[in-house]
Parts: sequence; C-alpha cells; structure tokens
Amino acid sequence: MRILRSDQSPVYGSHLVFGDIYQSKDKTEMTIHHFEVVLGIPFYFNWHGALFSVHRSLARLFRNEGRFDDTCSHRTHQVAHSQY
Repeated sequence: MRILRSDQSPVYGSHLVFGDIYQSKDKTEMTIHHFEVVLGIPFYFNWHGALFSVHRSLARLFRNEGRFDDTCSHRTHQVAHSQY
C-alpha cells in the first residue's frame, strides 16, 4: 500500500491508487493507463521520488507479463530518477 503525501495532487494520488488496485486485480491495460497518467503529472511538480516509484511498478508489471523490453525501459527511467 502506498502512502500519499499531502503535497501531491489529488488527481495524481487517485490515478496512483487506481493503478495499484488494477495491478492487484491483474488488469494490465487499466494498470498501464493509470500509471501512464501518473507519469505525466510529476514533471510539473518535480517529484522524482514519485516517478521512481511508478517506473518501478511498471517494470515489475512488465516483467511479470514477460515484456522484457518494456521492463528494461522502465528500469532505466527508474535509475535516472533515483539520483535526485
């Protein structure tokens, strides 16, 4: 379970929670949709920790789906955001 910070946008938090819910229900396409929406929001607020978390979640999802090219792509982004 994620803990949402008070400085995070309600839209961001909602999509993050929905992504987690859909991921727990193995609804891959809906999970991807909500996490991709989340990825577009933090750039404005400069939330590198949030981007790290979402890329990690997507990498795990794609790894479990056997989509290794997508896994590597999100791991690369995850590492980039871990340096902030």
